[in-house]
Amino acid sequence: MDPEYDLFETLPDCSVRWHGCIRGTEYALAKLKGISKQTTNECFAILAGTQKILARANEGQHFRAVTA
Repeated sequence: MDPEYDLFETLPDCSVRWHGCIRGTEYALAKLKGISKQTTNECFAILAGTQKILARANEGQHFRAVTA
């Protein structure tokens, strides 16, 4: 079974907006890139049910996949 990832955006007031849950690593990365193109805020994807970060975007205006 493919893992599920939650996608988030950090807003200027330091609150976090949830952008949904998506199944599959490649789909999550593609969706995160799409979200990050619509905002300058930091965006990130985490493995659902954990706090393990898959990738960050717009962190200093770069996309970065986090590896274990």
